[in-house]
Amino acid sequence: QRILDCRFDSTECNTEVTPNNYQLVVCKAQKDGTNSLFVQSSMQHSTPKLLNDPSKVAKGAKLHGETIFDSTFFTLKSQDVIFLVTASEDCSSRISAWKDGRVIDSISLTPQESCVRCVTVSQIDDKSALLVVGGGKLALQFFVIKERSDGTKNNSTKDLEITFIGNGLTSKKGATIDHRINSINAVPFLSSESRSHFVIAGDSEGHAHAFIVSEDNNQDYRSLLGLVVPTTIERPILCIKTLVIGDIILVSMGTTGGEIDLFDLPASLSRLEECWDDFSSLWNPLGRYRGHQMGTNAMTVEIVSLEKANGKTSATVSIVSGGDDQALCVSRVSLERVDDSDSRFLLKEAPYLKVVPEASFSAIKGVSCIRFLGQRYLLSVGYSQQLSIWKFHAEDDMLLECTSRLPVDLGDVNCLSVYQNQDESDCLVAVCGMGVEIFRQGI
Repeated sequence: QRILDCRFDSTECNTEVTPNNYQLVVCKAQKDGTNSLFVQSSMQHSTPKLLNDPSKVAKGAKLHGETIFDSTFFTLKSQDVIFLVTASEDCSSRISAWKDGRVIDSISLTPQESCVRCVTVSQIDDKSALLVVGGGKLALQFFVIKERSDGTKNNSTKDLEITFIGNGLTSKKGATIDHRINSINAVPFLSSESRSHFVIAGDSEGHAHAFIVSEDNNQDYRSLLGLVVPTTIERPILCIKTLVIGDIILVSMGTTGGEIDLFDLPASLSRLEECWDDFSSLWNPLGRYRGHQMGTNAMTVEIVSLEKANGKTSATVSIVSGGDDQALCVSRVSLERVDDSDSRFLLKEAPYLKVVPEASFSAIKGVSCIRFLGQRYLLSVGYSQQLSIWKFHAEDDMLLECTSRLPVDLGDVNCLSVYQNQDESDCLVAVCGMGVEIFRQGI
């Protein structure tokens, strides 16, 4: 089940004439991510060979030797090749190039001392991408990824320019192997001349770590010294999402207790840099609600509506989460703020929740919202090894209807990543655990 599967041509074996003849192929997974194939045959003069038809042979590439905890897609100018970043228990993270649903090649990034738990990508445009990797001992690594400057067509990871910016440091001291960055997310400052991004990570002790990171080579703009952000969260943070609403960044955090905590802060680079040493004055706790009985493992956040009238901005946000309680929680959060420079969002009312119990046979580990042919869908996956497709009701977006379930052939499923092209006509889904399984839906 680890990445590489292969079949052999045994048509020379006629079981009706020689029922005792057989060929057996055993695939043994190695710790380095490769696979060894052992062939046992009762036929003395039979030499196993690969099928001549390439469409009947699954070709693999070396990825990870342990389970994959997190993954994310990104593309650059060349849209033909899609890149998947994966983070694994084997202390490594990798970038893999995919085309037509098949892996082309894969390259390893700088390994960490302990496990790698999470990855995120932030992009201002298709010229480059900021990649952040986090894991054990509160380790964070920052990379900038670009296409090669010689104009070569982007066909694989060999055509990427990967620049290591540095390690993320915060004021928190004494991190041990038991202290982990569990989740990380980032958003770009679109008006930044230095191509800067806001990065926030959640750790296993309920603390958040904030960074402002620039892609610019000028060291004066590059800041990898982060801050420990006060959260009042007493449980480990399992998932974290950011969403830009006008000139405000909404931050949502899911914890092991099943809660979802909401915060906001200015989306202005100049304001954040000006008050960086007094970050708590910008960090605004909005509220908390309990979406699950235990463990909010994954969530997806979208703007449903945004209105400006009478000097006020009103926003409705949809948050769908999956938890250890095998349930999906669909929540609608209504926010409002007065349109002035110092105003912050406030909750207009308590979040409205609808829980789908027993949405899975086991813990849900990944959720993602997509749109296909004008219809909004939710994808969910978990330890039950099923990819579930849910359709939002046309008249009530709080109602979900399960339209299909697809079997997943991977064990220890931990995450779900989705890539869609701009016209929403094609959807690529990566389910990751003990390997990667790709699903594709197109017109």
